[in-house]
Amino acid sequence: MHSYSEEAVIKFRKLSDDEIRDYTENHSVLDFAAAFDMKGIYRFAEKVSGDICVMSGLSVSRLISTLRANDVKV
Repeated sequence: MHSYSEEAVIKFRKLSDDEIRDYTENHSVLDFAAAFDMKGIYRFAEKVSGDICVMSGLSVSRLISTLRANDVKV
């Protein structure tokens, strides 16, 4: 078995009450673990560091590297 972890950090800019209300009223925030999807990150983030792919579930790049390192043809 192989395991690994990835980290991504998002720094959000200061949001107005109207921006928050608009987002929560017009997006399915309960469908996401952190209540926002990638559109929300792009809309509200001031800075993102790390592998942004992990925020949507799986770092495909890391998965491919791991498979190749274990002689799996991808």
